[in-house]
Amino acid sequence: MCDQQASFLTKRVNLNGKRVNLAIWDTAGQERFHALGPIYYRESHGAILVYDITDEDSFQKVNPYFLFLLIK
Repeated sequence: MCDQQASFLTKRVNLNGKRVNLAIWDTAGQERFHALGPIYYRESHGAILVYDITDEDSFQKVNPYFLFLLIK
């Protein structure tokens, strides 16, 4: 049995003279993490959505996240 979980990485960088905290969540597109979206995006000022350009289904699964970010 494979026990996959979300990966999380934080990094502090300087951006235009300001210290910025980057929080990177990798859920590998797993449906069970979809409900946690509001927690991941809370207080965020940007997002990067990643999909497999060779897989139409992968692209379609990004759409709900995109729509959620639009209304945030």
